[in-house]
Amino acid sequence: FLSSESSPRPCLSWLFSLDVSGLENIKNAGERVLIIPNHTSYLDALIVSVLIDQPITFFVTTEMADKLWVRFLGNLMDLKVLNAKNPFSVKTVVEELRSGRLCMVLTDSHLPNGNTQMKVYEGPALMVQKADAKVLPVQIKGLEYSAYSRLPGKSRLNLLPKVSVEFLPAQELKADKTGTFHHARGQSSNRLYEILAKMRLDACNLNQTLLEAVIKSMRRVGRNKQMMEDTDRKPLKFKQIFLRSFILGSLINKVLPEEKTVGIMLPTSNACILTLLGLQAYGKVPAMLNFSSGPKQVVSTCQTAQIKRVITARKVVTLAKLDMLIETLTKEGIEVVYLEDLKKLLKKKDILSAVFGTFFPMSFYRKHAGAVKPSDPAVILFTSGSEGMPKGVLLSHSNVLGNAYQILTMFDVWDNDIMLNCLPIFHSFGLSLGTFMPLVFGFKLVSYPTPLHYRAIPEFCSSVRATIFFSTDTFLAGYAKCANPYDFNSLRIVAAGAEALKEETRRVWTEKFGVRVVEGYGATECSPIISANTFLRSRFGSVGCLMTGMEYKLKEVPGIKDGKELVVKGPNVMIGYMKNDKPGVLQPPKDGWYETGDIVSIDEDGFIFIKGRSKRFAKIAGEMVSLLAVETAIANSFKGFTHGVVSIPDAKKGEQLVLITTCSDISSEKLVALFQEVGLPELAIPKKIMFTDNPPLLGSGKFDYPTATELAKKEMNKA
Repeated sequence: FLSSESSPRPCLSWLFSLDVSGLENIKNAGERVLIIPNHTSYLDALIVSVLIDQPITFFVTTEMADKLWVRFLGNLMDLKVLNAKNPFSVKTVVEELRSGRLCMVLTDSHLPNGNTQMKVYEGPALMVQKADAKVLPVQIKGLEYSAYSRLPGKSRLNLLPKVSVEFLPAQELKADKTGTFHHARGQSSNRLYEILAKMRLDACNLNQTLLEAVIKSMRRVGRNKQMMEDTDRKPLKFKQIFLRSFILGSLINKVLPEEKTVGIMLPTSNACILTLLGLQAYGKVPAMLNFSSGPKQVVSTCQTAQIKRVITARKVVTLAKLDMLIETLTKEGIEVVYLEDLKKLLKKKDILSAVFGTFFPMSFYRKHAGAVKPSDPAVILFTSGSEGMPKGVLLSHSNVLGNAYQILTMFDVWDNDIMLNCLPIFHSFGLSLGTFMPLVFGFKLVSYPTPLHYRAIPEFCSSVRATIFFSTDTFLAGYAKCANPYDFNSLRIVAAGAEALKEETRRVWTEKFGVRVVEGYGATECSPIISANTFLRSRFGSVGCLMTGMEYKLKEVPGIKDGKELVVKGPNVMIGYMKNDKPGVLQPPKDGWYETGDIVSIDEDGFIFIKGRSKRFAKIAGEMVSLLAVETAIANSFKGFTHGVVSIPDAKKGEQLVLITTCSDISSEKLVALFQEVGLPELAIPKKIMFTDNPPLLGSGKFDYPTATELAKKEMNKA
């Protein structure tokens, strides 16, 4: 088809090395077809119209109609203007579709300063629904970061990119016709959103390693772009990141030439990220150790992943008071390597090799890392241990990249964004999204070593002009108490995860800072995000809809009526576990399905509501009681405090509940009145209330339930 001399096809084919597939899907679609390409460049409509051998009616908004490139298209196709203020505009499209003429609408997928992908799709969904038509998605790859891109903030321009165009099978926007028209339209628009989001995810390249993706990011935004900064306030350009990480990697490789898995025990900082990249540059797998969890836990994680050597810094040992931990590791035969000592090994050839690597990073990487595949382990993380001994979680390069690209289908991120990451890199939230996502997408990352500095972090956020901030409810509530209303005015995306977002936290951030906090849900095993609310699709009380490209099943749990266990599968689901009962042995999830252990309900629009964890139910007098429901009721009534509910054995009723709280105003009488008001059974009232100023918390800010359970048992034994 590209040999036709009567059309611009040969010219386009030569300029962009066009690779076209799926043209047969146009004929197979039948009549009444609305074409919707993934709209990332100014050439999308031109390319699609040139490749189709029949007349197309191209609909544009009044805002687009005055643009030069749109007026040029008007000479090549039938161009009609849609006036958003005129309700009869939709009728015009419907009539065109019913007449059997091919129509095309561009979804406005990238809006300047926008907060969500693909804003305009309820209109096309309504058109398709009214005309009883089908949607023909067209996936265009290669133009999104070219000179013709509509993406703001692009730094490098490619005039002749290689472009591929795939015409996907036509799809119906099925909706429940038994409900109201408004409800059916909402279902149709949700279905169209899913089609476009899946198309956007499919356009992303998961068949690469993390370092390859970062290298391509540098090629796109430029070697001289400032990419990383920490509390030292000395920004690093992309070329400096590669230079320092390649030097550091070569020095570590001298000391640990045969070591495949190496532990990292460093706080969130440039030094930690450079160490992480340096290990990956030499084909080693970094294992991120939670040094705040105590000697016993750290030794257990090292034994689980069979880690023989750990990298840290003397400054970190001094400031974090890790002398006892270092002593314990040494006694267990685990060698500790200090970054300061590596400087003595530096030679001129190491510097020259790294300099070569900054100009030819892909060649350097492939030479020193060997044959690393996207499906190979990229990093080992460890579960928080909130319900027992931590397990090693192996995430592949594709897992981490997959979750980052899934985020891209739900939120807009630009080259000029600035992410502030205060979360520990030894947690998946801080590693995958807080560290790798900015490097892969090419926007600046600013690191802060701990999330616990409630007064310093708001001021730091204001000074670096951060636009993206991920955190947990505990930390967000702490920042809100100490921050000036101006401190967070630069933020446009604030997401909370790892624990339930309290309504009080959401309200304070909205009223005090004018910032809307969106809530997500995830697990280390899923790299980590499983679902998220967005600015476009949000439902109060839920944790949002499943990430693009994921599947789910609901599993019955004996004794639990309100909800089922969520089981998920997708590109972000881990390679497998390493457990302390079988050190070094990979235990993959069965058929790729991960059992979350969370009890959920999912409404007809796909929003997920967390009911509790399967292990966080107590059986009291034969009845199953949700500890999460008890905690939530208490937290909503006694706001601004930390509460945790655990269950311990009881000789009479099987189990009993114990409340550990920082609120000294709670009494049994008040709990009885509260439970009667909210409709919780009397047997769910905690039998014991323990008051403390220092509740047990994990490094992520989540409540430490194993420690709390031990405290409760000791207290009850005293009684």
